[in-house]
Amino acid sequence: MKRIICAALAAAMLTTGAAAYQVPHQNESDNIITHYDANCDPQAQAEMLQKLGLFLGTDKGFELDRTMSRVEAAAMLCRFLGGAEEAAQGGFPHPFTDVPAWANNAIGWLYQNKLTYGVTKTKYGADQPLDADQFSAFLSRAVCGGDDLKCLMLTDEEAEQLKGKPFLRSYAVAMSVRALSVSGGAGGGTLAEHLITQGVFTTEEFADAAWGIFSPFFRGNDAIMAYTVYAQCQPEDLKQISGTGDAEKNDLPYFYAYRPTDTHMEIYRVDWRTLESSRLGVVPISTLACSGNYLGQINGRDYLMLTDQRDDEWRYSLYSVEGKSFRLELSDEKIGKGTYDVIENSQDIVLSCMNGICRIDESGVSMLAYPALDGDSSIVYAGETSYVVQTKTDDQTTISCMRDNGELLQSYSVPRAQTETSNIRSLEYQEKLGMYQMLYGEAGLYQFDPKTGGLTQVISDPVVGMLAEGDTAFYLTHENGKNFSGMNKLGGDTIVRVNHATGEQETVLDASAGIPISDFDDTVSPSTGHLKFYTASDVGMQHFDQYFYDFDLGTKKITVLDFEAGRPEVMNDFDFNNPSVYKKPFIEAEQARLDEAWNSKH
Repeated sequence: MKRIICAALAAAMLTTGAAAYQVPHQNESDNIITHYDANCDPQAQAEMLQKLGLFLGTDKGFELDRTMSRVEAAAMLCRFLGGAEEAAQGGFPHPFTDVPAWANNAIGWLYQNKLTYGVTKTKYGADQPLDADQFSAFLSRAVCGGDDLKCLMLTDEEAEQLKGKPFLRSYAVAMSVRALSVSGGAGGGTLAEHLITQGVFTTEEFADAAWGIFSPFFRGNDAIMAYTVYAQCQPEDLKQISGTGDAEKNDLPYFYAYRPTDTHMEIYRVDWRTLESSRLGVVPISTLACSGNYLGQINGRDYLMLTDQRDDEWRYSLYSVEGKSFRLELSDEKIGKGTYDVIENSQDIVLSCMNGICRIDESGVSMLAYPALDGDSSIVYAGETSYVVQTKTDDQTTISCMRDNGELLQSYSVPRAQTETSNIRSLEYQEKLGMYQMLYGEAGLYQFDPKTGGLTQVISDPVVGMLAEGDTAFYLTHENGKNFSGMNKLGGDTIVRVNHATGEQETVLDASAGIPISDFDDTVSPSTGHLKFYTASDVGMQHFDQYFYDFDLGTKKITVLDFEAGRPEVMNDFDFNNPSVYKKPFIEAEQARLDEAWNSKH
């Protein structure tokens, strides 16, 4: 149970949500022990610990590529326990004859506090190398007084990678940095907070040293690094504008926040390091139901989409910030009622709005109307010079490609399936294939060149899966109007191979096999001469009966590999002592069906 709890705590500690200001991940290849929200450069981490008095170098520097000894680890433990000052006063004897003079006080302090022991009664094993397990125990004792939190200092994956390798001082540094954010002591709080309370360093000293190592985040009125509060914001009650902390969009040293009043939304820019705030301006609002989203930065100018609920509808206004300038770029009337979508695949900021397409680039903000087509239009992809737009009506879906200037380049229409259960056809998926962007879904398969802006319809029937190998890709498709169940999505019954370099197409598996394929198994490459795929029949509560198949591209033979019941305990012949025995008749029956329906003809 302890191990299960540790695993859960480790997952929570190492996979935190997107931090507000993401520090750069430098030289991570030099470190097996990495952190999601921390700079993993060993040199930078060592410098941080040195500033805090927790890690000391030698006359040769940090020596991060050298094995750590037991006595060096013990000296670090003394510092992490806040005992360095008391130990320095002396008066802590120990029985060990192999401890160097510089470590006598630390070892004595640890020994008298029953926190360390020797390898014999008189030998500490000072020069013996330490291993990762021993050091994780040291750090666990610093955090909670025992070994219960060892698993938080070192994950199972890291332990496996370190197996058989010398435990370097750089690994000790990385684990020590991790330990500062761990809480588990009797009084609660992180190790960093305990050391601040004990006077080992101040909050200001911790923030100075940790800046550039830990990614801060904003919660309530507090700025937090390593789960330790280092600053508080004024004025109070500021709400962070979402998106500022998206590491994929920015690494800004500030974030945006707002404070609603009865009539206005006050907009602030807040410095991450100090939490000093600057009031930029106000935006009129109708209700307190308001919010904001940071879209990104273009040419040194930040763009914010601010939201207000008016007349029971959400209204969106686009603002820009540059220096002290806070300017309205697009009003809610120009954007249109309803929501908007950010097109993440563009080098610029591209929004699909109710009234058209908004592009933000170095020249500024521009709005482009959708093609003059009846129906519900939305942008599905933005290239460098053109857009792909889908327009849906009750009868058909039109996939259009148009230039920034509104010129219509290509247009394809696909009829709605004439069935009561089918939805209006649309494009739901996209995947990169060489220089092309492949767009596919129930509306078919399209090949888009982001640079030239050309769009080509490759398959008009619905396409629900893709498996690429070089210029060749395999597509899972089905006849328009048919529906096949899959795992939380629709499946197909036909596989088509397309050589995108030549345009050649070949149906390698057709509907006569009678397999409602859910998707490809993308862990197996088609270069092996085989395709693997599976079915998924929903039996309730996210449980699926599944068959797994191998398809030989040369012989066209289909082999049933396995069967997995979604609820095996209710299957005939299920035996808890032999849980696979129930599978055999299902596999044999499906293989016999395929031998008659498909294999005998190929």
